[in-house]
Amino acid sequence: ASIQDEFLLGPSLLVAPLYRPGTQRRVYLPEGNWVDIIDGSHYEGPVWIEAQAPVSHLPVYVAEGAIIPMKLDGELNAAAQISDRSVRAIQVMPPARGSCGFDWRRKGAKTALRCGRDGKVVTIRHSGSPLPPGTIVRVECGPPETVSVDGDKVKELKGGAQLTTNNQM
Repeated sequence: ASIQDEFLLGPSLLVAPLYRPGTQRRVYLPEGNWVDIIDGSHYEGPVWIEAQAPVSHLPVYVAEGAIIPMKLDGELNAAAQISDRSVRAIQVMPPARGSCGFDWRRKGAKTALRCGRDGKVVTIRHSGSPLPPGTIVRVECGPPETVSVDGDKVKELKGGAQLTTNNQM
């Protein structure tokens, strides 16, 4: 089957736009592990899926191993336009094994985040400038046994973990 209306936004985001109102659409996910950015459903590609796609939910999938800057607009939403003031959350999708990283440069400052996973243990390391106070680091990884950020354990939330930064991170 031909795919004419999906696209990759960088290596980590797959977007399947809606051109007419509907409640579902077919989406092809290429090889790799993908997560629905809205409902957290996990898929192993390559696979065709029937995505629930009401007009309010643009089907967007994040590749395992991605670290995505987000903004808060009442809920976690992918930032349409990233600016220093709009990024208030960082979505981390750790790989099943190994590590991933993200360097965030803003106003002369650089923050490096590295995420590693070994089975059900997820570790996030931070270096460089602190994240702005109140920034949420949200880890989407299924039910981990342990999530730690710079050595501190983070409480588990449904399907992942969430940490709101203070001035130390």
